[in-house]
Amino acid sequence: MNKKLLALCGGCLIAGVVIAGVTGITSKSKGIAVLDLDRVQVQAAAYEKVRVETEKHISALKARFAAEEKALQDKAVALKKKIDASGNKENAYTAEIQKLNAELAEFQRKVRFQSALIAKARQAALGQVAPVAQASLKELSQKKGLKIILPRPYVTYFAPCVDVTDDFIKLLDGKDIPVAYPDPAQFTVPVVAEQGTPNAAAPAPKK
Repeated sequence: MNKKLLALCGGCLIAGVVIAGVTGITSKSKGIAVLDLDRVQVQAAAYEKVRVETEKHISALKARFAAEEKALQDKAVALKKKIDASGNKENAYTAEIQKLNAELAEFQRKVRFQSALIAKARQAALGQVAPVAQASLKELSQKKGLKIILPRPYVTYFAPCVDVTDDFIKLLDGKDIPVAYPDPAQFTVPVVAEQGTPNAAAPAPKK
């Protein structure tokens, strides 16, 4: 099984390639279809739920840090005006520059941390859809006598008649998939050192 194809499909947690008795398949063989994963993620109801919930958390994150971000921007503008007025003598404001840079670094750390938690929650929610999606792919392949289903990004050209995206979305939408989006705060994110080496789990950022 092509590991690159599986890696590509991992983002939406669908087994993008379903193979049953691939031996002997040639370019003239029947039973080959194409699945547009981008459309599935946008149009299938279960994935739409995950997308909507993710966007809610992202919007809440932006709102949560909006005031702090604006305050830092105002500080940066004010400091730049002072430096400009002094004839660009930055050395006279070294301490203020260092302090502002430290505050900015801490702000960015908090935002990255919370963003990573949202990403973890999104993957957990997608994980609830994955088993049903994989079973639906197998069911679709059996109904249509398909030997292989290829993900759209890896297919340069295909005839519309081999596109099974609509069939898959319809089949998936007919399943009962209760998606419970988890609270991002319940997850932990590893600390990554400057060299990129994972360390202990990151503590909750200071508010």
